[in-house]
Amino acid sequence: DAQQSCGRRMNTTVAPQALSLFNGEFVNQQASHLATRVVREVGDDPAKQIEQTYRLVLCRLPTDAEQTSLQAFLKREAVQLADEAESAGQAISAVDVRRRAFEQLCRTILNLNEFVYTD
Repeated sequence: DAQQSCGRRMNTTVAPQALSLFNGEFVNQQASHLATRVVREVGDDPAKQIEQTYRLVLCRLPTDAEQTSLQAFLKREAVQLADEAESAGQAISAVDVRRRAFEQLCRTILNLNEFVYTD
């Protein structure tokens, strides 16, 4: 009933919401903008990029475990992107590979529950 106030909203998360958040055009654009900003502010050092991204998105620094995990993610993602480009016969520079990998990392951080849901 739209006429009644409700002190608490019921959970309504459904699969299309999560998929849209993870794969939607808006989130992909925001991840690209975030990556551009972070690289402009701190340069190409992955550790500094991860720290700055956490500061901007989550208002905290990453834990040591998060830092280690995300640096490994960047390396894996860069290898995968380079392999995919090579398999498709596309030329891609190392700079573009690192940039795309970092955009994927930004998209992942924007999808963390810590960012999506406030306590």
